[in-house]
Amino acid sequence: MSYSDLRTVQVVKLPAEIKAALDSIAADESINLASVIDQAILWFLEFRAKPSGYFFYYAPGSNSKEYPVWVQDEVLEKARLLANKDKQSMRAVLYTAIARYLVHQKKI
Repeated sequence: MSYSDLRTVQVVKLPAEIKAALDSIAADESINLASVIDQAILWFLEFRAKPSGYFFYYAPGSNSKEYPVWVQDEVLEKARLLANKDKQSMRAVLYTAIARYLVHQKKI
């Protein structure tokens, strides 16, 4: 097993609309949900690497449910570095990455 095959579970609060959009991408691309989550985080990390001035993180609404998501350890470590740099929780980084990715993909 290579390093990139290792995954760690993270719990993310997602509104039904966002969960449905993630499931739709997974079905459309014939990939699993974990791969969609990895794509979202990697896209977000690239997006955040560009100079943009002040940045706002999103928070899920009160109608959100908690979902376990499996994230590649390599991707998760990069997200942790961003969370520390921006003084945000991992949950905030993961939720914002997913939400902004879906907006970028025009799924929400």
